[in-house]
Amino acid sequence: MLDATVAAIKKSLEESGGVPRSILARAMGSCLHDFYAGVEDVLELIAVNFDEMTEKTERWHRDLLDRMGGESWRSRPPVLSASLRDALEDYLDFRNLYRNRPGHKLDPALMAPLLERIPAVYGQFRDEVREFIKFLNAAAFEQEMAGFKEDEGGNARRAPTDRPAKPRG
Repeated sequence: MLDATVAAIKKSLEESGGVPRSILARAMGSCLHDFYAGVEDVLELIAVNFDEMTEKTERWHRDLLDRMGGESWRSRPPVLSASLRDALEDYLDFRNLYRNRPGHKLDPALMAPLLERIPAVYGQFRDEVREFIKFLNAAAFEQEMAGFKEDEGGNARRAPTDRPAKPRG
């Protein structure tokens, strides 16, 4: 395998007269891999904290993407729309290819459309995660407000709880 890698580098250097095609392909592949890894890190935080998804099976990466495109048993709305989930699946498929194929066998023609779509996919991802954060903030506010009741004068007062009061001072 190392012989093939070295041979591919030599051939690329001879043919290109500049940046070898295989080196460019490796750089492109690394960028695509890093993009999806970053997306997956965000989704993993949500899965671990809201869905209690801790078991990493052989299908863990695909299960994570599927789970974020659906509702949670804990009443979490989908984090990802169906269209974004489908778009990210292309990056997951590339991630798997990248991690299981020698760099000199990566095809820039396959990667170029994925690279070109990153700004739009990332924009949609960022917007949808922000919407999920808004949901969390609204749910937290609702939960906090549930602890208050109106008194006879219409003023909000914290409802009594079974918890002992915190000492002041």
